[in-house]
Amino acid sequence: MSQPDRSRVVCVDGSSQPLTSFSIDKQRLLKIVHYCELIAGSEKKHGFLWLFYSQGLRFFVTDGSLKTIFQAKGEFPPFERAYQFPIRPLKLFLQERSADASVNLLLSERSVVFQCDNEILSLRQAEDRRIEELVFPDPLCTVPFKAFLNGIDFATVSLPSLERVFLIDYDGCFSVVSVEQDSFALFCSDIPIRRFDDGSFLEVQIPYASIRHFVKACSLIDVNELKIGVSQEKEEIYFQTAGAVTALCMKALEEKDATDLFRLLHVYEQMEPVARVNSEKTRKLFSKALRLSENGVLNLSRYPEELEFWISKKSLYYSVKDSVEAYWESSETPLSIQFYGKMIKSSLNRIKTRDLYLFQSDEFIGFGDEKKRTVAVVRGKKVERSWNHAGLDGTNE
Repeated sequence: MSQPDRSRVVCVDGSSQPLTSFSIDKQRLLKIVHYCELIAGSEKKHGFLWLFYSQGLRFFVTDGSLKTIFQAKGEFPPFERAYQFPIRPLKLFLQERSADASVNLLLSERSVVFQCDNEILSLRQAEDRRIEELVFPDPLCTVPFKAFLNGIDFATVSLPSLERVFLIDYDGCFSVVSVEQDSFALFCSDIPIRRFDDGSFLEVQIPYASIRHFVKACSLIDVNELKIGVSQEKEEIYFQTAGAVTALCMKALEEKDATDLFRLLHVYEQMEPVARVNSEKTRKLFSKALRLSENGVLNLSRYPEELEFWISKKSLYYSVKDSVEAYWESSETPLSIQFYGKMIKSSLNRIKTRDLYLFQSDEFIGFGDEKKRTVAVVRGKKVERSWNHAGLDGTNE
């Protein structure tokens, strides 16, 4: 570890001799700052990260509901206090530098100085703060990291903020369900999850905004697996990867939430496959029809060998048909349903399988993979398919 040049550095508190100094690779520090920025979210009051020493150099960041502590690789000298600094100025300071640059950190009692090339950023410190360690509880399950990340992303991407996201034990496996009124997206893993010591099982609600922060930040990480644990006493769910522990606040399901959740899970269980289509082609047709609709409302008509997306408004009519690669005889009766397509567009874009399956249960339609492990479901209403749209004025010319 190289020693910083202190010859021209004066700390904000007026001292010229730091208590501790060390250097860190610029690219590594920039990635850490970017990760912290994604965890903290957009609220200005949370736009800070903390630097402290506890058996190594550690960083802490929170968005108020989500908090993460992770350790930097390498050997660093110990120091006593925790240093807080705003994320945005540090990120700007680190940008537009050579990839092999090093950043010198000089820590004094009341300031932290960042020195790189011919630039210096000095930040005054407030009162010292004790950072509480995040102690990972006994794991409920261990999941493949990429599968977990993709599943959480799929299940939560379509929701606006302030809606409901549930982590549950569904049929003995870790699962995620997001709900908005009568629409929902579900990721049901095949990873077994154990029950709690008292025999109860995972059924909790988590903040939508915070789990989205976590998903975005984790896209910067390359690890193989992630452990999940729960502290019922602290009402927190924990995620652990190599060198990092994250805690997210949770709450037990209220009666209304539990009723809504289990009603929609019953719908999910009743859904049967009615058609199989080419995933990429159908996404493109769906997306184009959705853009033309402007208000996000689409009609879907199902025939034995075709699916049709169509729009019929006072000043606009549009129709596009997609051939069905396979269908089930029970679905031979034509059916037309009107639904709000914007609810499932983003989820559809995250289904990466070659084939896309259409599922149905009464007025609910869903798009997902063959095994229904990832499925986006929306409730529509049955409509009559009108065939006299050759001309908007009612003519055939």
